[in-house]
Amino acid sequence: MSDSSFSLTTDWQSLSPEKLILLLKCLLMIKALPEAALEETVEELESISRFYANRFPQSSLPVIPASTIKGKLKQVQVRPTITLES
Repeated sequence: MSDSSFSLTTDWQSLSPEKLILLLKCLLMIKALPEAALEETVEELESISRFYANRFPQSSLPVIPASTIKGKLKQVQVRPTITLES
């Protein structure tokens, strides 16, 4: 690629240091790709984006309170073998 500059704006402060490092690694890896790989890269990133767009953030999932379940252990029963006929 030619030596040109590109900038983007994002809320860096909302990212943890670990996530910021991951974002920078992604950007550096994309920058290092040859031009021939860019179309495939876009397709893969679009696929990843669609996959995660349909997922709920962990914070919005309902929390199920812990509970105690009482039970009795019984003797082990071995299942009979299954014979498949061909």
